[in-house]
Amino acid sequence: MGNALWQHSITGAFEVYDSTTDSWSEAAPMPTPRSCHAATALDDKIHVFGGLAYENTEVWMIHDVEVFDPTTASWSHAAQMPDPRWGIGAAVVDGISYFIGGGPRPLVLFASPYVDAYDPNLYTYWTEVAAHLDGTHGSQWRTDLCAANFNGELANVELVLHANTGDVHQTYTIDPSQQKSFADVVGEMGVEGKGTLEFRSDQTLRVAGRTFNEGGDGTFGQFCDFQPMDAGLFKDDEAWLIGLRQEEGLFRTNLIFANTGIRKATMFVELYRCSGGSSLHTLWVVDLMPGEVRQEIEPFAILAGEPNLGWGYAKVTVVEGAGIRISASVIDSRTNDATTIVAER
Repeated sequence: MGNALWQHSITGAFEVYDSTTDSWSEAAPMPTPRSCHAATALDDKIHVFGGLAYENTEVWMIHDVEVFDPTTASWSHAAQMPDPRWGIGAAVVDGISYFIGGGPRPLVLFASPYVDAYDPNLYTYWTEVAAHLDGTHGSQWRTDLCAANFNGELANVELVLHANTGDVHQTYTIDPSQQKSFADVVGEMGVEGKGTLEFRSDQTLRVAGRTFNEGGDGTFGQFCDFQPMDAGLFKDDEAWLIGLRQEEGLFRTNLIFANTGIRKATMFVELYRCSGGSSLHTLWVVDLMPGEVRQEIEPFAILAGEPNLGWGYAKVTVVEGAGIRISASVIDSRTNDATTIVAER
């Protein structure tokens, strides 16, 4: 299955040996050709993890996990690895694949100490911040969420709030073809504050939410997107937040960073003004532990010293880590109405 060929090229060829007939046959090739990867047999399917890719003299490592189903003779994608590695040791114990060591840099003989576990029957969904707290300018922030189970089996779910005071866990079930709502979910979990919210399930779900400011005349809200870990940013990714505003008494911008990965993450952040694109504050470093969320309140005013900047933007570079979620909240200071802007590569 795969491997290197002559002159720094690789193949995705997949060949099958039948011991009963002592013969070989060809199967559908891997979507991502690779070498030095690991493979395990799990739930009657073949899972292929990591490895190296080559093109001429360029070599890079692979995050992708691809799954071959012999019953349909087809490939599909699974959740990406927390970080790319090659030359990995692999084993399966009680339905869990374990990945041991491997090289964290292409063709460099430096071994990783990490042991990672992969469960094909655990589905996780994250949103970078959920809240039950009083904010600035008289705002009161709350989060509602809904989860829908469109499968034919009962979903066993665990909700985990990764707050600064520690993780809070609650378990629920969702019947087939039903939706469950969680009003003021952080408050219902007994927390006064905010954190990254993780939704774990043994069934695939549709999860969405809304974080809003609760005022005397109603609410002003913004959509909370729940995504799997591998939908976030990875090491060496660059992303941009545009359309940010900072004007005293009119608009303010907060930045939110969340680490949905399993290892420490480090980012460099640069703030820019729109006119001329000049940098205001460079190499601002953000370090996050797994599950940690950090909200930077009005960084244009506080870090860059520009309380009346007008329009600006930000650039984020991920130095280490995986599953990084980054967004901005642009808030109308007169109404506390917030708009979410998601970082884009």
